[in-house]
Amino acid sequence: MKPATVARLALAGSRTDRLRLVFTVVSSALAALVLLAAATVVAVPELGTSRDGSDGWNHYTSSLLAEPGLRPGVVLTLLLLAVPVLVLTGHSVRFGSPSRDRRLAAVRLAGGTRRQVVLIAVTETGLAALVGSVLGFGVHLLLRETLHRPAPDGRLPLPTDVIPPAWMIALTLLAVPVLAALSAAFLLRHVVITPLGVLRA
Repeated sequence: MKPATVARLALAGSRTDRLRLVFTVVSSALAALVLLAAATVVAVPELGTSRDGSDGWNHYTSSLLAEPGLRPGVVLTLLLLAVPVLVLTGHSVRFGSPSRDRRLAAVRLAGGTRRQVVLIAVTETGLAALVGSVLGFGVHLLLRETLHRPAPDGRLPLPTDVIPPAWMIALTLLAVPVLAALSAAFLLRHVVITPLGVLRA
């Protein structure tokens, strides 16, 4: 099956299917935003030098960011916060699943293989989640500029002066679509077995 055909079948569907794509984009953007916040805290530098040349200067007003020993707790909290958001992404994939299952079952009845059906579902979900991840990255950059408000002494309430390394950003932006695509493939395990609603034990 050609990539253009896969993309056309992935984007075809009813209003419910389009609404599911919107939910997937929004939830993926939220997940990417939380994961990028955790990556930003990981990238916070150690104690540095202030403008007057004194060493051991804290960049941030919050002790959670200023003290290196407390940052792992902040990162863990953000990762735990990302779990329900990723669960929301999984539920977004399930939204309107009867309509999608009927559409993919029709592909099976028309002669599509199990691999082709999974590829269509993974493409549909993965592309929507990738768009959401890129959107979340854009919101992250926008919030970084909006919330950058240094105090009179130069310290910041949030790590808006830090941006994670490129590899960490790429890994974060790709993790959400991969997890969403795997979730879609798992949820379609009954449809790919048979299009007629008969399941093997």
